[in-house]
Amino acid sequence: MEDVINLFKKAITGEVTAKSFYTLASDVTVNAEVSKIFLGISIMEGDHADTLIKKIANLKGVEQFDGQLFLDELLKQNKTIFAGGSEIIKNGTPKQALEFAISMEYKAKETYDKLAEATDDLELKNACLEMAEEEAAHIQQLTNILNSLDKWGGTLFLNTRTRS
Repeated sequence: MEDVINLFKKAITGEVTAKSFYTLASDVTVNAEVSKIFLGISIMEGDHADTLIKKIANLKGVEQFDGQLFLDELLKQNKTIFAGGSEIIKNGTPKQALEFAISMEYKAKETYDKLAEATDDLELKNACLEMAEEEAAHIQQLTNILNSLDKWGGTLFLNTRTRS
């Protein structure tokens, strides 16, 4: 069950990082429609973390892992964990920020697929497969935004470079 615990940790860490990234991106995005998309993804990432915490609390064989405690400790370190994403939004190009976001979503989808494969718990498996589908939808949304950058003159965030 150690693999399952590590996958839970990876998934929770990814969701906390993604939530912070999308919250900041939403706050500094000059396009209202894109800002709304980022905010929606941010909320979903927070919901994913909450779902994981609830699922692991009821999972047999991992009683020694306290998901809520792990999340609480993670939130205390959030500035350190999120430094890379924040730096990309503040100092990178919109293209770099979107590519970073897409890579986070691919990693999250892969983690959920692995977690679904690693567990025998049907409820957890279904939840992970559903979250993997949601991450795939995020990839598509972000790819659409990336493909629309030229339409907006390469500008997406306040106070960032516009080079693609």
